[in-house]
Amino acid sequence: MPSTWIANDVIENILQQTFIRTDIEFSKLFETQVHTPEERLTGFFVEKLFKNSEKAQASIQSLLTVLDEPWYFTLQYRDMTGTEKHYGADIAFLLRSSIPEKMRRQKVVFVQCKKMRARQKGLPSLVFYPSWPIDRQQAENLCDCTQFGYYFLYGPHSQGIMTRVIPARSVLGIMDATGRKTTIPSYQAIMSSRSFADFLFHDFVGCWAGDETDESLRIAYGQNEEFGVRYLVSIDLSRG
Repeated sequence: MPSTWIANDVIENILQQTFIRTDIEFSKLFETQVHTPEERLTGFFVEKLFKNSEKAQASIQSLLTVLDEPWYFTLQYRDMTGTEKHYGADIAFLLRSSIPEKMRRQKVVFVQCKKMRARQKGLPSLVFYPSWPIDRQQAENLCDCTQFGYYFLYGPHSQGIMTRVIPARSVLGIMDATGRKTTIPSYQAIMSSRSFADFLFHDFVGCWAGDETDESLRIAYGQNEEFGVRYLVSIDLSRG
């Protein structure tokens, strides 16, 4: 049964499986690149999402002659150059969705990305620390900017963690509750988060999460000098 405003289980399945595949592929890559800087890992993540979305686009286009009303889907990304200290967010996800004469929306969420750290325990074994590092000021800045700020917490596929998505306000709440100043423990983060695929499909594409204010859209398009974004991921989804 359809579970979003798209109201077409074939299209929904293509999109959801695309996001699931991206998370699986990236989390496996992360285990082999765990010591790679977060900025580069996020580039890998965005590239994998883009490549898998190209396949989804081709699948949806192949249905144009079968569906009663044609659907169109594209996902593009842009690297907004700058220096890390000027980034308010690592990724801005921008959704433009429309159904002629019924709905037209444009909204954005902002994301900071953090990796679970690991140390070598012999070769080739890795031991992952049961927490994610957090810059509290960065989290507070994200919350001050928008109600729709999130963290992508990169984790290993072998432990079934993969990429967890948690609101920035929840991150601050966990830090306050535990008295931690620079990390959040993995067990609490996992309980308070969703998988990447569930978040992007149900919450974001499903239109339950997203900032539609003019200022947030300006930030996403790189028009705010005080709050920069490294990657802009634009999703266009329309019918008819």
